Amino acid sequence: MDIGSRVPPNAEHAEKAIIGAAVLTRQARMDALNSLSPEDFYNPTNMTLFAGLAQLVARGSAVDAVILAAETGVDRSVINAAITEAPITANVRSYIVMVAETAALRRTIAWGSNLMEEAWAGRADAVNDALVNAHEVLSPSFAQVEPGIEASILAEDNTEPRWLIPNLLERQDRVIVTGQEGGGKSVLLRQVALMTAAGVNPFTNATFTPAKVLVLDLENSVSQIVPQVRSLISSLGRRYDNNCYIKSRPQGLDLASRRDQDWLRSIMQYHSPDLLCVGPLYKMYRGSERAGKASEEAADIVTSILDELRVQHDCAVWIEAHAPHGEGGDRASWRPRGSTLWLGWPEVGIGMKPIREEPGRVKLVRWRGDRVRGRSWPDVIKEGTMWPWEVHE
Repeated sequence: MDIGSRVPPNAEHAEKAIIGAAVLTRQARMDALNSLSPEDFYNPTNMTLFAGLAQLVARGSAVDAVILAAETGVDRSVINAAITEAPITANVRSYIVMVAETAALRRTIAWGSNLMEEAWAGRADAVNDALVNAHEVLSPSFAQVEPGIEASILAEDNTEPRWLIPNLLERQDRVIVTGQEGGGKSVLLRQVALMTAAGVNPFTNATFTPAKVLVLDLENSVSQIVPQVRSLISSLGRRYDNNCYIKSRPQGLDLASRRDQDWLRSIMQYHSPDLLCVGPLYKMYRGSERAGKASEEAADIVTSILDELRVQHDCAVWIEAHAPHGEGGDRASWRPRGSTLWLGWPEVGIGMKPIREEPGRVKLVRWRGDRVRGRSWPDVIKEGTMWPWEVHE
């Protein structure tokens, strides 16, 4: 919509970011659909895509770039470009506000033009009506949000946990395991990854449905990873389901950069795992070891992206982290280095504390009270014969 040679207020970059984020995650999709209408979008293509998203959600359809392209007739490359520019999910609300406010400004321009026409025509009643209803026209129009669920209905909900590893790990769980340098954190991570992919409980040997697992090793080279992977697969034998994918990236990630955010989103999109195992934590952001504000900002970025991805792919996340003070007996000694945010973020926070009187044995110290009770985590593990770590009875 042009007014002569003047282009009215718009936020096309924010529109594009909203479309991309809405394709990526349900939360961003619902935030946008609950706040905006297709008419709030200035760019006609973005308007078409948003209307298509609304139609898909209304029908209960799955949403991805291919489905949205088929629904709207918009070329898939346009949708993929929007996905590439999608913001961190936590930032989507800011983009929604930008689009809503510029849409309100465009309505103001149109309303003002019509008001002038009515005034020049001497239609006082029409002018008065327009002025009375001005607030509805000029304010950003945020649609009604999804209602909450009444408590008694929740109380009757008998939905079973969606286990990846029965009684141990549920979909969308967040686990952080800490320990000293060389304390066996990486060994345990790979054991959990490969045994989950084989459908074998890493602590009890009980079997379950195998799950797809992605391991992002941000510290070790392929040659360093191979010997233990070879040993684990040999022990698993035919039970291994060829369902664990390992990516070595010893240079780490810098999730403060858009490039590395896109890399992580892309590899997650490619594999769409049920369980993401990643670490060490301090190599997910280059400022994560610095104290103060930088550490808090690092944690905020990493948690936002991991929360976005675990919801999008409905996967659990297992993170290896260093415990800088991991020697004392108190729980605080075993928390991850860096931000205090890590203390409250995961469902499960465990420190691998060596038992000095019993070499080869490790006490699993809870440095974060379990968010969900009743999980069957062992208290002590030991260096094993069949598996690297086994439960110590």
